[in-house]
Amino acid sequence: MNYKLTILFPLFIFIVFRPVGTVQAIIAEPEPMIEINDIIFPETVLQGQNFAVNISVVYSCEKRTMCNIGIYDYNIEKTMDPRMFYLEGNGTEFIILSLQASSEKQLVFEAFLRYWYLNGWVYQKESLRRPFSIIVTDSVQLTLWMPTPNITIKLDNEEIEADHLGIVKTRLKPGKYLVEVPQKINSTNNTRLSFIGWNDGSKSNPRLTYVQHDTNLTAEYEKEYYLNVNSSLGRTQGNGWYPSGSVATFSVPDLIYVPSILQIIPDKYSFIKWTRDSDATTSISKIVMTSPRTVEANWMLDETPRILILVSVIIILFDLAILGYIAKRRRRNA
Repeated sequence: MNYKLTILFPLFIFIVFRPVGTVQAIIAEPEPMIEINDIIFPETVLQGQNFAVNISVVYSCEKRTMCNIGIYDYNIEKTMDPRMFYLEGNGTEFIILSLQASSEKQLVFEAFLRYWYLNGWVYQKESLRRPFSIIVTDSVQLTLWMPTPNITIKLDNEEIEADHLGIVKTRLKPGKYLVEVPQKINSTNNTRLSFIGWNDGSKSNPRLTYVQHDTNLTAEYEKEYYLNVNSSLGRTQGNGWYPSGSVATFSVPDLIYVPSILQIIPDKYSFIKWTRDSDATTSISKIVMTSPRTVEANWMLDETPRILILVSVIIILFDLAILGYIAKRRRRNA
């Protein structure tokens, strides 16, 4: 007759007495810790749409453990996309399962997980099961993000205004739509936003957008500042809009000739320097556009022509006086 004595230790050691007088120890492996941590799935799907469910499994296993995972569809009473995998050590495993939406209005699922331990499957634990549901719809949501609130966009030439956060949300039938946003958005008199593209890489505006599922689009803009180049004389260059941080070049002529009152020799003005947002002393200069800028040219009148005219007039008058005096003496002598 065999006699069996069980002694409980932390690792569950079973000691079996055999008739032959030998003692054999059998150490049972500890049960692994495996459970469903989180499930990521879409809130809504289109009828017939393929979609993914991402399940994260946390585990702590001393030995390599076989696992099964799947999703039970209560609408069709069938397990979808079952997978087998192995776990060992400590960590988190991410499993992506592929499903397809049926014609039901609501899809009811349950993710289930089981693992092999001591010649049997463990699946009864609550941590190994996770129910969830998804709504089936015939429309999708298009969300547009604008940089400022209350901006009007066009969707197939229909105007829609963004809310106070600059967001436009609308539900659409799956299909192709023409989306247009403002090319320029004025912030202040000398500051504006200029469209540069979309978050998905497209540069077109308007653009054709294929909406087959919930879609988010962000209109990307860059800030621009205006450069005022002022001068009381001559023609200025460089006025206009510039991207924030760019370097703008502006200029006026070095010399300006302005007709004088006598219309004999024009007044000559020489450029001296720039004032306001620049103190450059060259007629052609640059400025970094970190804000709206204004520069103004300063001039100096060259008095040399006037002095020359005055000297010339004096000389002419003196010569005329001499000639008059000589002519008068000759008449007397005659």
